[in-house]
Amino acid sequence: MLRSILNRLLGMIVVMALVVTIVFVIVRVTPGDPAAVMLGPDASAADIAALRSRLGLDGSIPEQFGRYVLGLVQGDFGQSIFLNEPVTTALAQRAEPTFFLTVFSLLIATLIALPVGILAAYKRGSIFDQATTTVAMFAASVPSFWLGLLFIQFFAVRLGWFDTSGYGGPGASLAVRLNHLALPA
Repeated sequence: MLRSILNRLLGMIVVMALVVTIVFVIVRVTPGDPAAVMLGPDASAADIAALRSRLGLDGSIPEQFGRYVLGLVQGDFGQSIFLNEPVTTALAQRAEPTFFLTVFSLLIATLIALPVGILAAYKRGSIFDQATTTVAMFAASVPSFWLGLLFIQFFAVRLGWFDTSGYGGPGASLAVRLNHLALPA
């Protein structure tokens, strides 16, 4: 048992190292200078050089890779270009909605699938069993983005039961947040 767990952990470490290396290589082989792209076409050479130095892009490739891996190990995922804040801060701000969406999705799936599955197993071979199997296969085959758009059109736009987007704001009640999360869940 312990050996199996250690083998899994070792395999996980190897996969993570490969993913980190592949991501680093892909970013480095992309054409163009990241500092020049971030500053735009009107940036001076001095501004580009200063940004390259601040981002650590002026070092050798092995040096950049070492800083990249060391930062990841220390939990420093860098600075978000679009949000202009640390990536860990951006992730932390989105953790609560993600957590509630996950829990709410599991709750909905459990409340629907468990009773229907038990009833279908109890009435094995019946029309109900065949119908639920057909509906389940159809639901698994339909692309989720398309089904989501249909649900938005019907439940949010036509019926007006749910909100189409958002999370309800910082001071929103649980009921408001669940209303916002119902369609994504």
